[in-house]
Amino acid sequence: MLESHLVMIRGNNGLKPKDNEFTSKPWHWPINFQGLRFSGVNDTDFRVYLLGNPVIWWLNLLSIALYILSASIFAVAVQRGVHLPVKVEGLLWDTLLRLCAWSLASYPLARCVHVLGILTLLLGTAYRLFDLEPDLLPLFQYNCRQFSSPEDCLSSPEFLDHIRKVMLVIDAAVTNVEDLSSLEEYLAGLGRKHRAVGVKLSSFSTVGESLLYMLEKCLGPAFTPATRAAWSQLYGAVVQAMSRGWGGE
Repeated sequence: MLESHLVMIRGNNGLKPKDNEFTSKPWHWPINFQGLRFSGVNDTDFRVYLLGNPVIWWLNLLSIALYILSASIFAVAVQRGVHLPVKVEGLLWDTLLRLCAWSLASYPLARCVHVLGILTLLLGTAYRLFDLEPDLLPLFQYNCRQFSSPEDCLSSPEFLDHIRKVMLVIDAAVTNVEDLSSLEEYLAGLGRKHRAVGVKLSSFSTVGESLLYMLEKCLGPAFTPATRAAWSQLYGAVVQAMSRGWGGE
């Protein structure tokens, strides 16, 4: 990329070469049909630059072709009643999801999909919370509005913003997992705010159970006992730091 920009700097006509037999289209580059061309100072002095490494491009195209072939074979096998191993099904779906994520990475739609996925996790966690401890519902009041049911609360924009902030705290803990002491003052302040509105310290255990429940539902077999223990330890450290707000420290 740096070399191609140096060519454009040395000659302005390198920015947009004249159309001729050396002109290439974007779809030519991945398959090496014709290289990306930058003109020189005259019609005989030119250089050709390929977009990417040809070996990498061909290996990528070959891997996609092999995936489509294997997926087709497995699809026919499933139609004939063959039960695929769990690892094979996971490999197919994981590869497909990674390909979709790579394709959408540069589009605004990717952010929408990500937000919807996080929102689903948040709503599931909150619904599980009210299912385990219904007495928490009266504590959630916004603009003096009292919710009559968990569904009414879950549909409130203010509540959605609240649980989004909860997940931001969890995200901060994950990011600083090797230095949680840097969050102690902030978490203690959150503890004092929750104590001021009547939240009991024991209620955070229910929140933790709800979070682990939704993680288990979302991750499935990937939510191993070791993963559960790691999340429990992390959440326990967050609650311990917040508990200082109840102790007045």
